[in-house]
Amino acid sequence: MFEKDYLDAYNNKIKGNIPTELGQNPLIRLSLHSNQLTGNIPSELGRLTILNDLQLQNNKLGGTIPDEIFNALKLQRIELQFNDLEGTIPSSVSKLQNLNTLLLNDNDLDGTIPSEVALGNKTSVDFQGNYFSEVSCQTIQSLKVAFCDNFCDRSFSFPCPCCDSCEDDGTICSSR
Repeated sequence: MFEKDYLDAYNNKIKGNIPTELGQNPLIRLSLHSNQLTGNIPSELGRLTILNDLQLQNNKLGGTIPDEIFNALKLQRIELQFNDLEGTIPSSVSKLQNLNTLLLNDNDLDGTIPSEVALGNKTSVDFQGNYFSEVSCQTIQSLKVAFCDNFCDRSFSFPCPCCDSCEDDGTICSSR
């Protein structure tokens, strides 16, 4: 067990899998980004009941995003971008009422972006560089902070269903 609430071990060229034992520690922040971690994200991280910041971006993590991650109900920030994650975004993301940052860009995710990602008060979302096949207009409009670049043709393998152009300030897709 750790004596600290934070585990910041980013940018250290750490190799190997994320230890499942980390799920037994009372962590508020787990920051292992910018290493050379491989394997799957351990489902045991969902046991971190006080975790509010999960940063695993810029590694070589694969597999799917485990549903159990969304049992860490205090999560406010999830950064999993720039990995090799595949599969879909679990609809259990809806459990995280305090989540304001969800960065999943530049993985191999596919399927539909679930409408549940629009719940709560997201201030930062990014799904670019994946293989999503569908996103509802309602989801896009609910994510009021979304930039057009994150939702229009260039980012997905399909045309955005409700984005003709960006607003004058470049921040919100205008609906058809």
